[in-house]
Amino acid sequence: MTLLQDLRYALRQLRKSPGFTAIAVISLALAIGANTTIFSYANKQIYARLGVPHPEQLRLFSVRGDEHIAVHDLAGNGSIGSNPSYLDAFTYPVYRQLRQNNSVMQEIFAFNELPSVNITLDGVPRVGAAELVSGNFYAQMQLHPQLGRGILPSDDGAPGTGSVAVISDAFWHRAFGGRDVLGKTLRVNTVPITIVGVNPPEYTSAQAGLRSMPELFLPLSLASVLSPGRGEFDPTGPDLWWIQLMARTRPGISDARAQAALDTVLGAAVRGTATVGKDETLPHIVLQDGSHGDNFGNAELARPIYILLGLSGGVLLLACANLANLILARATFRQREIGVRMALGAGRGRLLRQLLTESFVLASLGGVAGLAL
Repeated sequence: MTLLQDLRYALRQLRKSPGFTAIAVISLALAIGANTTIFSYANKQIYARLGVPHPEQLRLFSVRGDEHIAVHDLAGNGSIGSNPSYLDAFTYPVYRQLRQNNSVMQEIFAFNELPSVNITLDGVPRVGAAELVSGNFYAQMQLHPQLGRGILPSDDGAPGTGSVAVISDAFWHRAFGGRDVLGKTLRVNTVPITIVGVNPPEYTSAQAGLRSMPELFLPLSLASVLSPGRGEFDPTGPDLWWIQLMARTRPGISDARAQAALDTVLGAAVRGTATVGKDETLPHIVLQDGSHGDNFGNAELARPIYILLGLSGGVLLLACANLANLILARATFRQREIGVRMALGAGRGRLLRQLLTESFVLASLGGVAGLAL
């Protein structure tokens, strides 16, 4: 009951000083809104883990080498022809060799992003994004659709086959209103695709960050028919390094041991599937933390993001210091009020609680306004 009285009195006091209240709330709203926005971005880019069971077990495969690395056509992230050369992509034949000769990790699976595809639903075209995944992707990710099934090994067969799709939860609600969509057909770049499942809402993509929120998840075997007209693009060819690889760790096998074993397989796979020039060097495999997905380029973002977090924290600290000064200045005008209340029998604890309640109301109003911002 006393707390309710304090809240009512605090609201009356703030209503009597609209200028002070507006300045305090706007200052807090700007500082809290800026901090929330920047931290949300940082969380997506460098902190958030994939929405799958035990993401800490995941390892992302990448490649390192010198300026003479035997990589000629790169369609992934990275740089070749420099020292060091680095990339996060592999050729399809190398992926097959690594998967077949892997004895140090659980099954290796593959994925690749198509950032722009034409999706035609009920005759209405729209632009969206898709993610191509290998047939073992859902099993190895331990990803269970909330409706229907995931992509199966039988879907990822010969090039051009496997016309099925699992859609994202966001696309399901946006385009279908959350209704039953299993068996419904849509067209992706003119290719008819049948929906067989809906992903859970906590999973977005194996590609990290805000840049990737695909609507569709399709078998890797559809790469050749979904990307026509790209000239030399040959997803099954030995020269195009384009797909990303991941795997889960195997109990009892360290990352160093797994990396050494897979590096040997990679060297043999490159020599067996591609032409290695006289002066070219073999690439080397590197295992990285895969719990955040393919965050290959996010290391470059970490430093500026930390600087932004520091600056936004400074803004919040400055706003709080300014607000504290305003409250102290306002307190000088309330000395008579406080003296009268003490003369009427109010204890120091009661007055302190009243002032803290007013500060709490201000902070709450600033927080709500910051959330809206």
